[in-house]
Amino acid sequence: STKLIDMVRGTAQTLAIASLVGGTAACITNDITSQTTIPLAGKVIDQKLEGTNDKNISCDYLVVGSGAASLAFIDTLLTELPDVKVILVDKHPAPGGHWNDAYDFVSLHQPSLLYGVTSKQLEGNWLSCLLKEYILPWNHKATKVQILAYFKSLVDGWVGKGKVEYYNRCKYDFANENGIHKFYSLNGKKCFNVKVNIKLINAVLMEPIVPSIHPVDIPIEEGITLSSVNDVFRMNESGLRSDDKRRFLVMGCGKTGIDTIMYLQREMGVDPDHITWIISNDMWCLKNSRPRDYAAALLKFDGDKEKSHLALEERGGFIRLDESVLPTRFRYAVVTSEDMVILRKVKKVIRRGRVAAIRRHANQDIFVQFGSDQNPLTISSAHEN
Repeated sequence: STKLIDMVRGTAQTLAIASLVGGTAACITNDITSQTTIPLAGKVIDQKLEGTNDKNISCDYLVVGSGAASLAFIDTLLTELPDVKVILVDKHPAPGGHWNDAYDFVSLHQPSLLYGVTSKQLEGNWLSCLLKEYILPWNHKATKVQILAYFKSLVDGWVGKGKVEYYNRCKYDFANENGIHKFYSLNGKKCFNVKVNIKLINAVLMEPIVPSIHPVDIPIEEGITLSSVNDVFRMNESGLRSDDKRRFLVMGCGKTGIDTIMYLQREMGVDPDHITWIISNDMWCLKNSRPRDYAAALLKFDGDKEKSHLALEERGGFIRLDESVLPTRFRYAVVTSEDMVILRKVKKVIRRGRVAAIRRHANQDIFVQFGSDQNPLTISSAHEN
């Protein structure tokens, strides 16, 4: 009874922008704080975390994580069983899970009406969509700001009606045994002991990996900063000079990688010749097709993914970056024909597998290493990168 969960954003690739400088200092600091802030109702935060003594509380359902899936669950639960008591615990400052950590120019690849919870429309009033945003409701694709505001409004409504107790900036202790449920405020000042009458819901079990808060697991030599996509937004906000000679190395070809390549060109005006795109695995993208069409194709071809992909491409439902390269992955990213024109402007595409290390030569050139059977990529330090 809940709506579809956004399968596109669940594909969390270890994508980053390598900000490489010819000297010794990096031009971007890896600040993981998001530019976007959604204010919370003070009563939700302050009354829960004040004081230093342990507190004993009880509920019917204890839900850990306030992302899209858990909020959809709570929405359905309160619809079906309006008298249950729910406690919602999350480490983030606001409801929305990974959306708090995502890059600020991210938006849904699918229509807003397929995302969110059953009781509340993410796209809002349809008349407002038409008259204020000049967009058809089924074409509305919510931005990060809109999604966080939507989830905040939802939780605030539940808290205001006494249906949910919401504890943000708190972490559940999964190490506890013997049926004891505990969670702590991140500042360490408060411990909550919870009596759960019905069930504990672990909604962070398949939490996506967001590049801005998860460092990559490859060696990066000192003096080279590997920045998250969040930093690209902040760079644009601070202003990129028209004579800027900076070069960008983008790692990854999932939804985040595609969004980054688009943003660099569309919003920042970066010359595509100044972009190097490392693609470890090419991706199939949705063009004029719906996610359920893929399931139908798999059924038709007895689970043969390659035949399903090619059949959908032939009928115009799938699209790929390079028609001479057969993609090996599909993550439900949506790309229009116009988007693909922009993506294909980047000619420096490197397909040598995953990056194994990024080092610096004695002459300050950047040395990107791949597997032992692949030649490294050398980036000149003749200009600022």
